[in-house]
Amino acid sequence: MKNATGCFGSDVLARSIRSHKTQLEYTPTMYGLPKIHKPDMPLRPILSSVGSFSYDCAKWLSDSLSELRHHETCVKDTLLFLSLLQDRSSSGKITTTFDVTSLFTNVPVNFTINLILDSVFRRSDEFNGLNRRRMKKLLEWVVKTTTFQFNGRFYRQVDGVAIGSPTAP
Repeated sequence: MKNATGCFGSDVLARSIRSHKTQLEYTPTMYGLPKIHKPDMPLRPILSSVGSFSYDCAKWLSDSLSELRHHETCVKDTLLFLSLLQDRSSSGKITTTFDVTSLFTNVPVNFTINLILDSVFRRSDEFNGLNRRRMKKLLEWVVKTTTFQFNGRFYRQVDGVAIGSPTAP
């Protein structure tokens, strides 16, 4: 615990790590939810990470970085999207939708981490007590060390981010 705290150098992170001293034995578990709108109803893999070694830290990161998600081109949900469409003229326009396959496992992790770092450190050399190098280590630790259990076997996610993680889009 001491090394991880020293590595990242944040009181918030130190509290997060200390709070999990007794929970380190919990490994996130994967389960599936059916995609009822798809033929043959494939399963959407969900990773339940609450109580895992990195959950509180990932939650803190997600909360701390939440303002980066607010952008005029981002739409929170279908209801907001529909309300935005009602305010626009559709004369002479065609509406199109796209279905992204395996969105979460195709998130370019290194690119996204660098994009976050560039956004956060654009105006300051420090973010919540972390410099750029430490923030990068923290993001990599939370996103790139995802382990989970499925059918009694242990796995490590090697691409993208896990649905169910606070750091997922």
